[in-house]
Amino acid sequence: EKRTLEIAARRADGWNAAYTSAAEFARLNAVLDHWCEAGGRDPSTIARGANIAFHLGMDDAAVKREREELESVWGGQAQRIAEGSLLCTPNAALEQLLAYVEGGANAVNIALRAPWNDDALQTYLADVLPGIRRELAAAR
Repeated sequence: EKRTLEIAARRADGWNAAYTSAAEFARLNAVLDHWCEAGGRDPSTIARGANIAFHLGMDDAAVKREREELESVWGGQAQRIAEGSLLCTPNAALEQLLAYVEGGANAVNIALRAPWNDDALQTYLADVLPGIRRELAAAR
């Protein structure tokens, strides 16, 4: 954060944080704002994005299986990846995604890697995304 965000503040049109929690994204976003202000740049001139992994499960048991799969693949890095993942049920996904927006994200990119739960993906597309659009429209 001391080097990369300082360089982004001086030179970048956009910044994208990969696989961080919404709280960590908000903290890093504030650091970027600090570097912009220290260099005399308007922080609003830099687009902000978050990349998070898709590990949505239709129920708590499916979310538990997703977490176990992360642990088997990533080992000691699993917790860090989980924190930057949509590792929840569809009911919790809207709140989690909106937390990134509240933390300063202009965009939230979902990393979808096979295999994924088809029912969870369809629910995400049919229910979660429209819910986000409604929430953001209402906030304007």
